Amino acid sequence: MKKVVHAACPHDCPDACGVLITVEDGKATHIQGDPAHPVTRGFLCAKVTKYLDRVYAPDRLLYPMRRVAPKGQGNGDASDFARITWDEAFAEITGRLKQISSDFGPEAILPYSYGGTLGVLNNTGMAHGANIHGANVHLWPFIEEARRKGAKLIVIDPYKTRTARLADWYLPINPGTDVALALGMMHVIINENLHDADYVSKYTLGFEELKERVQDYPPERVAKWTGIAAADLMKLAREYATVRPAVIRVNYGVQRAQNGGMAVRAITMLPCITGSWKEVGGGLQLSTSGSFPLDKQAVERPDLMLRSPLGRAARVVNMSSLGQALTRLDNPSVNAIFVYNSNPAGVAPNHTDVRRGFLRPDLFTVVHDQRSLNTKTCRPRTDIIICKCRSKRSARSENAAPTTTFSANWHSAWALPTTVSGRLTTK
Repeated sequence: MKKVVHAACPHDCPDACGVLITVEDGKATHIQGDPAHPVTRGFLCAKVTKYLDRVYAPDRLLYPMRRVAPKGQGNGDASDFARITWDEAFAEITGRLKQISSDFGPEAILPYSYGGTLGVLNNTGMAHGANIHGANVHLWPFIEEARRKGAKLIVIDPYKTRTARLADWYLPINPGTDVALALGMMHVIINENLHDADYVSKYTLGFEELKERVQDYPPERVAKWTGIAAADLMKLAREYATVRPAVIRVNYGVQRAQNGGMAVRAITMLPCITGSWKEVGGGLQLSTSGSFPLDKQAVERPDLMLRSPLGRAARVVNMSSLGQALTRLDNPSVNAIFVYNSNPAGVAPNHTDVRRGFLRPDLFTVVHDQRSLNTKTCRPRTDIIICKCRSKRSARSENAAPTTTFSANWHSAWALPTTVSGRLTTK
């Protein structure tokens, strides 16, 4: 029997694509975008278009496996593991975690994951460190529509991405100089009286201090840091300030560097001084994740931590500090890690510490994934692999003690070594 099932893409992406899945005799045979979706308009990204290839991949894990080769040794493939039953996997994992919790405390167990499965036009658009055509594909048709009506796309990026190659104007910038560029643009905008004085007086604080600060960033000086010619910087500032509405699409690459948080703050000041925030289609876009907040307390149940044997909130480990957590954290040390929706041995910073930590013989490592044998975390380091295909049973107790929790790097509090004096803030 053939039917079409309506669904939504569950990935960590703001587009929330509508999906139509054709199912025949209990098996999905075709996946496509829902043309009724007002934003994604019936097409899917390259990842989800091939989703059925992943679901039915011949090398997908279908059963739990236990390591038989010593950690850090073996062939680095399936021969290092032996198939076990779900009962055996369940018993070993729960048994080891209970023992570790009893011996060292529940905070010795670390869950580690990232973003796996979770769910108006302008005249000038500036993509700052954003590869829209490659990583924000459903925005691209709207950009093309705007360009047909006369809009201009400017891309600022150290790397000539697909978006940069398709832009009306591409400005390569030296990595880590985004703050200088933003201050240099503000130098031009303020000194040439291109800012919106009325908006600034009503809706911002600190303008006089900012005006004084940007005098240290004339175009000629900024050009030496950024690699962008002074004439181009001045042209960019003037176009941004005078063509309305104008929007900046900034992305996570800008903030994931030293002084990254301050770089985003400096870029965000640009629509503050031009008054672009007041216009439909203006302002700045980074993420909409904070626009529709979830009831996190209902999902995370912090009350259970208080009712547990621990009697308080569990400690938090920043996921970008995993290498330090596995090698130097104590009281208690991390003695078990449960990895899902991530490949920390391949992506976490300070790879040497991460690798050394995962190779600890006393660290009990469980990986829950679809194709874990393809990941660096799994091959030489995992004790038990659980496939993401079906759960025979699950156990959850309201009396269970909370483990150590972790914070993803976009939720972390950043301690910045330098700041911009005269920071402009909205009232």
